Amino acid sequence: AFFSKLAAKTRLVVGSCGSYMYMDQRRPDPSCVPLWDTGISHSCPMFPTHSLNDSFNDYKFGLMKVPHRFAYFARFADSSSPFVRESISTFVGQLDLRLFVSSEDVCNCGTRGYVLPPFCVKNHTCMDTWPDGNSNHLPVSPAAMLQGSNRLQRALNYIAYMKLL
Repeated sequence: AFFSKLAAKTRLVVGSCGSYMYMDQRRPDPSCVPLWDTGISHSCPMFPTHSLNDSFNDYKFGLMKVPHRFAYFARFADSSSPFVRESISTFVGQLDLRLFVSSEDVCNCGTRGYVLPPFCVKNHTCMDTWPDGNSNHLPVSPAAMLQGSNRLQRALNYIAYMKLL
């Protein structure tokens, strides 16, 4: 496989991502992405294959339509290929993934109907980057919302997804 020559585990440390790159067309079940803070014990056991006609699987959310400058990702776009599945499985098995996310990474100021915890509003303004900033950077496109309704939920969903690979 492509990654089989890695001698040691690769440690990847990321913090409070707004979205994640999925390796195939599976995404969290709609029951795993409610529009409220589901807390640190949130779990998602179901990842059905989506076949939506929008850009849910395009780069940066997936491996389709990868920009030319990142062409090395293109070889992984065909998740039905045994070579690709084995390569991804080998890589994930050798990956020591650390996600730093807070129990307060649950603000979503851009989605109508999202139930905001009180600490997301400062001086009558919703801020999904508080306390690190006073702006809103959480992606809320349909592709992003398939992953979860806030950073904590997306991180916990992604951890569960990675365990399936």
